[in-house]
Order: sequence, then C-alpha cells, then structure tokens
Amino acid sequence: MESELEKIDILRSRFRMGYEDARKALAESSGDVVTALATLEKGRAGRKDLLALGAEIADEVRKIVSGGPIQRLRVKYGGKVLHESPVALTAAAAAEDAATTEWEGPLAS
Repeated sequence: MESELEKIDILRSRFRMGYEDARKALAESSGDVVTALATLEKGRAGRKDLLALGAEIADEVRKIVSGGPIQRLRVKYGGKVLHESPVALTAAAAAEDAATTEWEGPLAS
C-alpha cells in the first residue's frame, strides 16, 4: 500500500509538476494514481512538448535566415504574434546591453 506522499511523488516524477498540482490531481481522482495519471495525460495531449516547440522555432529561424535581409523581429506562438520590433531597435538594445554589462569571463562564479 502506497502512502499519499508516495503517490504524489509518482505524479510529480512522471509529469514534472509541483506538490500542490500533484496533490490536487490525486484528490480529484479520489486517491487513485492510475486515474490521476490518465487525467493528467489527457490534459497534456493538447499541448506541444518542448522538443516539438524547439523544432518549430528552429524551422522558423531557418526560414528567416534564408529569406534575405531581416526587417522586423516577430515572436510568435501558434498563429499569434506575441511581440514585434524592428531589427535595428533590437540590435541597438543588444549593443547597449553588451556595452553596459560587465563581463566576468566564462569561469566566473
């Protein structure tokens, strides 16, 4: 017989979630770990995993680089534009940040 803490640890390790979220999922399934796992899996099915999202970003970067000069920088998720700014402004901000940040070297602690 597993204790509630052991059940919560099972959910946490499988879904990389916090104790509170795992505890809620377990409570909603009346303490049944298998039911909680199935419910969490169904909820996760609609979301992209991090690897798929990274591949999508890499594809977009390849399209941008092969498309010629870049005019604007757009951050998109799905079909929605989250942020957009001119590249000149983005480059100027990066240069300013680099000029004002003290570099301590790769082995600084």
